[in-house]
Amino acid sequence: MDTTLNAKKIDDKTLSLLQTVFGDIDTIKLPIDLNRIASHCGLTIRQGNFTNPEIEGAFDRNRNTVFLSENDTFQEKNFTLAHEIGHYKLHEEIEKDVFTMQQLNTLLERQGKDMMEDQADLFAASLLMPKKLVEALWPAANKDVDALAKIFGVPNPVATYRLRALNLI
Repeated sequence: MDTTLNAKKIDDKTLSLLQTVFGDIDTIKLPIDLNRIASHCGLTIRQGNFTNPEIEGAFDRNRNTVFLSENDTFQEKNFTLAHEIGHYKLHEEIEKDVFTMQQLNTLLERQGKDMMEDQADLFAASLLMPKKLVEALWPAANKDVDALAKIFGVPNPVATYRLRALNLI
């Protein structure tokens, strides 16, 4: 695990990935098309039902597959997929990961308890809400978290988390 991965390095990694897949950051259509990013990474996305209804998604490195709960909203699936792509890109030692509803619902409170989960959360938020675009659209959204969350296709706690990380709220 790379313990030197800070917010700046993770933002740089997500920006590089976005530019590789989409080109100029200013022309990216929102919300970010994670299917293109997953395809670029060689990841397969599968949807279905988990036996445990609290599970949002799972990642299996050996199968290069991310599994998503088909019952989740687009915004929940979006963050879960971005979180698992974060583990794929940042944590080669992780073979399998499970992401739960509780992890999503407690995103703001659980930071600082698990470094790899924090890094995957930060990667996901940065990938879905690139700094440059958030800084440009935050005033245009009248500094309304709900409006910004809709623009970027993320759950409200994710938008709040990203705005806090960028010191905008």
